Amino acid sequence: MKSFSKSITIFMVLAIVIGISLRLIPTTVSGKPFSTDIWPLITLSQTLYSNPWHRIWDDSVFKGHHNKWPAVIFEGAIYTSVTGLDVEFFFRYVGVLITQLIVMLSFFSFVKRRLGVAPALMSLYALTSLPSLIVFTSATLKEVYSYPFAALLLLILFSRGYKLRKYFLLTLTAIALVASHPLTPLIVIAFIASYIFAIFVDYVKGGFRALELSGVRSLSASLILVTAIYILYMALYGSRGLIYRFSLGDYAKLGIIAISIYGWYFLVGKDAIYFLPFMALGVTGLFISMSHRLINSTLAMYIAPAVIMLAPAIRRMWCRDIYIILSSISLPILVSMLYIATTPVLMSILHRVLNCALVTAVAAVVYFAWRGGMLRIYAVVATLIGVALSIATAINIAVGMDPLVYYWRYSEGEVQGILTIARYMDYKGICGDSKIFYFVGHSIEVDIVCGLELFQSSRIERPMVLYIDNLRYGYVLSPIDIYPIYNFSKVLEKVSLVYNSDVVYALN
Repeated sequence: MKSFSKSITIFMVLAIVIGISLRLIPTTVSGKPFSTDIWPLITLSQTLYSNPWHRIWDDSVFKGHHNKWPAVIFEGAIYTSVTGLDVEFFFRYVGVLITQLIVMLSFFSFVKRRLGVAPALMSLYALTSLPSLIVFTSATLKEVYSYPFAALLLLILFSRGYKLRKYFLLTLTAIALVASHPLTPLIVIAFIASYIFAIFVDYVKGGFRALELSGVRSLSASLILVTAIYILYMALYGSRGLIYRFSLGDYAKLGIIAISIYGWYFLVGKDAIYFLPFMALGVTGLFISMSHRLINSTLAMYIAPAVIMLAPAIRRMWCRDIYIILSSISLPILVSMLYIATTPVLMSILHRVLNCALVTAVAAVVYFAWRGGMLRIYAVVATLIGVALSIATAINIAVGMDPLVYYWRYSEGEVQGILTIARYMDYKGICGDSKIFYFVGHSIEVDIVCGLELFQSSRIERPMVLYIDNLRYGYVLSPIDIYPIYNFSKVLEKVSLVYNSDVVYALN
């Protein structure tokens, strides 16, 4: 028994070490923070640490967007105050370590409680087998910082215990969650509501167990509590930081899509789950196919693990509990993707929704591990393939060879070059893509659209900043709007190259 327990501990620690190590590769190799979105958070945390008398709601100091969900900003400033180490170190290493450790342990605890040790161990490795999830969680972003609170909230929701203590912990966790990011709590709320809906459909179809009635009532009460906290926070404070303002037409469109998808599920019932995850992946593939230069061999490395892990779904081998969980994840994801497809301005958040869709693959291999036999062997093989592809992806990004997320990587040369140009051009403003905008947009005006005008008309009204990957892979407006640069030599015939560091260029 002791030997068995020791083996479990070894495999558990190994999974956590591999998962966290992979997420730290990009920033460690490049020597700079990873991800475009991380730079504003570092700047705001440094501002709060240097000027603790400033109020976080002061938009003139904190820019009016990130400060509406300030949890990670506070954490960065507090960490620096307590340890004396640099804010940047927190966002590069400590934040990633803390968030991923909590998420992985929460998953392990949840699955172990419901299905046992083997599926729980499989869940840890499954979380490391999805390259897209590995890449996104390699930086301490607002959304990544909210994941531990989401995981803890779900752990509390499905736990048994003294109700008053449960609701107290639920309230504290929900407050922390809604103060971390606007999208994650909405996804959690949608998941809980869809879980209750899936149980209701199962009841109508004759599969309901009377013993679950109290559980559904408790979940419904928890859903009302979490939803009320979210609405209250957004109404009083958070909504003022939203970049996109939703109209009545937007809500009507979302309602029509939701009624159509959920109504279809109500009619079809559990048979829907055999193709719901694949529909979500199919819609994602459609979005990607419409974007610029995203169809390449690297994309297969991101998609393959999820497809392999979900493949046995075609055999219709799900038990009742797993199809309810998969339905709960797939339904809101499918609604979200269809809504984004009809709202182009939101296409830039597609990858955030996709990461949630990938949880269906994690749930699938956990279920296969629970079923045992050949399915468990398949789950192990599929997960190992995913881990290998995650390792390859992390290395690919670290050395600057990934054509999908190359703009998330900041090298030492790029940082120094961009800062040098910004220092001399601060009175004019500059043209640059999203990578430039997120890095220096807090201190200098950066127009991301004028770069396209330059390559289309060879005219320039303000200095233009490019980095070498712009010439290799393209000019980035958003994750799915990447425009290749074909005529750079012709552009140089009409404008002057005023700065050249071999990795960063300035045109004027």
